Amino acid sequence: MSRLIRFIVYAFASYFYFRIGFPDADAKIYHLLAPMFLIAAACLTHFLLHMVESGLGRGIWACELLFIAFVIGFMAFTLPQNNGVPPYRQWLDNGRPTNSTASAGLSKLGLDPHSQIGQLVLKAFP
Repeated sequence: MSRLIRFIVYAFASYFYFRIGFPDADAKIYHLLAPMFLIAAACLTHFLLHMVESGLGRGIWACELLFIAFVIGFMAFTLPQNNGVPPYRQWLDNGRPTNSTASAGLSKLGLDPHSQIGQLVLKAFP
């Protein structure tokens, strides 16, 4: 069960990175469905690993890394943006999320960027 919780934490850490770092889209249906999809993917990965756990050994770590890569790729390719350029394209053009865009993302989520938690989150963005 701790692996399932770890997968969900991985998924939502990635989701909130993109949600905070690329805040200019107001896709309510996307932000309603994406977390449910990520939970379903975490559950599926957990149960698949549970079924084959005895024979894989180090393959379990590879599966976990593949899950993290899947979640990051899913968010990078599918997160809608107002300018029409998805996050992976912005990354390729050296458009990384900055402290100011992350501050706007926190404000959009209803969190105070000047609070202790807000300042802690903003440290992850240059």
